[in-house]
Amino acid sequence: MQKPVFSVITTGRGEKDRKALQETFSNWEITKKVFEEKSGKSKAIEFIIVDAGENAELPQIGDSTIISSKKYDEYRRELWNSGAIKYSWWDSPAIGRNLGFKHAKGRIIVFQDIDSLFSTGTEI
Repeated sequence: MQKPVFSVITTGRGEKDRKALQETFSNWEITKKVFEEKSGKSKAIEFIIVDAGENAELPQIGDSTIISSKKYDEYRRELWNSGAIKYSWWDSPAIGRNLGFKHAKGRIIVFQDIDSLFSTGTEI
C-alpha cells in the first residue's frame, strides 16, 4: 500500500459546535480531493484526529484515524508515570499531537487545529 504524502494531525477537546466540526471535516475532504486530483496520487493525505474528550460527535473522514479519548487518557497517564509531565492533571494539545504523530505514516506532518479551515490554494 502506498504511504500518504501528508499526515494531518489534530487534537480536539471540548469542541461542542457540531456544525463547525462538520464544516472543518468537509473542508479537509475537499482539500484532500483537490490535492489528489492535482498530484495524481490516491490516498495522498491521511487525517489523524485525537479525541482528548468532551467533544461533540466527531464526523468521519475517508482515510482517517480517530484516536479515542480513552487512548488519549492512557497516553497522558503513561507520560505522567514516566515523569515526562509533572502533574497528573496536566493537559495540552501537544499531548494529542505527539500521540497522533506516533500513528502518522506520511512523509510530511501537518498539525492543524480542529476548528480551522484550510484556506483557498492550500492544495497548491
